[in-house]
Amino acid sequence: MNSVTIHSSDTVLIDICGTVFDSNTTFDFLDEFLRQSSYARFRRLSRTVIWRAISKSFALLRGTDLTRYIAVRYLRDIPRQQLVEAADRFCESVLRHKVKVRTIETIEQYRRQGYRLVLASATLDFIAEAVARWLSIDTFFGSELSYTVGGNCRGLIVKDRLGHKLQAVKDYQIALPVAVTITDNLSDIDILRMSDRVWIVAPENMRRHWLSLLKKNRLTNFSFL
Repeated sequence: MNSVTIHSSDTVLIDICGTVFDSNTTFDFLDEFLRQSSYARFRRLSRTVIWRAISKSFALLRGTDLTRYIAVRYLRDIPRQQLVEAADRFCESVLRHKVKVRTIETIEQYRRQGYRLVLASATLDFIAEAVARWLSIDTFFGSELSYTVGGNCRGLIVKDRLGHKLQAVKDYQIALPVAVTITDNLSDIDILRMSDRVWIVAPENMRRHWLSLLKKNRLTNFSFL
């Protein structure tokens, strides 16, 4: 997406994973797309208690999701166009069955009112692009992968938006504060502090945790979806 100045009165930031869809779109896509036996073995390992402990420690030390980092390596040498086309099919075959209806209804309400919709996600860039196309939203960002001059994926994330969406908002020259943010992601709290209105997508068992975080940050301009 090219940088473009967007004024706060126009902007609704929308998370994707867990917000628009009941899905971790990165891993749901990779699990659907990748057929290597080594990837299947890695995914079984990644679900073990020991691996999760290692991954959590790595995240605390390095600020990186180790499981995600390794999984993306399996995309090496795959043409970006092939990934985009696969992501388009993924939207139709998988994500359309995981839509959160109340979120979509809220998005459409803001669309009708003339707000500028922006998908603000940490999912992989080609998935964010496909979701944006599927939802007819022009402006989006995701975690950016590295590609060769010929357009093949290098299997590396060069700009990770996981926990860094506020920086992405600044990178894309989206004016702050934004009018609205819709998210289920606790790590988006820095963006919520820069939002005039907040919609939290959270099940009942997460709301007490959310309320504690919102109170700690003195945020009162929120509602649950």
